[in-house]
Amino acid sequence: MNAIFLPVYPVIAQPKLAAIPPYKIGVNGSRLGNWDGPIASAGFAGSYFGPDTLESLFEQPEGWSGDYNDMIPSLATNWSMIPWPNQMNHHPTDPFMNTGGVKAIEFTLRENVTFHDGSPFNATVAKWNIDRHIVITGNLTGKLDPDLMGDEMYKAMYSFWLPAEKWARYETDSWNVSQFIGKPASYGEYGASKTPTTTTLWQDYYNSTYPRIKNVTVIDDNPNGYGGGRIRVNYNDWSGVLLYVVYHDFNGCL
Repeated sequence: MNAIFLPVYPVIAQPKLAAIPPYKIGVNGSRLGNWDGPIASAGFAGSYFGPDTLESLFEQPEGWSGDYNDMIPSLATNWSMIPWPNQMNHHPTDPFMNTGGVKAIEFTLRENVTFHDGSPFNATVAKWNIDRHIVITGNLTGKLDPDLMGDEMYKAMYSFWLPAEKWARYETDSWNVSQFIGKPASYGEYGASKTPTTTTLWQDYYNSTYPRIKNVTVIDDNPNGYGGGRIRVNYNDWSGVLLYVVYHDFNGCL
């Protein structure tokens, strides 16, 4: 799992991995690069080879109809979507009814799933993997070196952190993103971004941005069973695009 090859921040109930060889995504010394979502450098290579070694909550079928009920279950056996209310937006010159927003998604996780070292996959682990994408791309640990970042990292950053001033004009009475204007980027209990003081790009971008995902809560960690449980992914975003959750790969699951 991710914690094996890139321990970014402490979490509760991390699987014990003593004497287990590091599990890395990608090929060392190869142009295939790294397949790890938040810091991916492999581009299409990772997309092509990743599914052979990684698992997702669900998968998009070939020729997908656009109906989320048609997604293929994988580490999640089923899911339900909680919508934002359909409301008129606040845009002064382009008012229209905002419809189809996804406020949250609740996932029921597959039971009896283990990682390559035998540790169980459960709701706590699922939450940690999703949180990890936000923490890394938001540089909440302060460990990312902008001078060493490539295009893929910037793409991930722009995917998970959105500019509040751009989207505030379309907010509704229920969906309020203007609250993030003028504030440092932050994510729940993990705090604010450790923005480098020497990099103008990061200073400019992380001011007044907000994470696409608001937080992930554990509803049921299935303590009496082996793995499984339920989580809820809450969104700051209006669309709540499932593809920003579906490709959170859980490394080493069997």
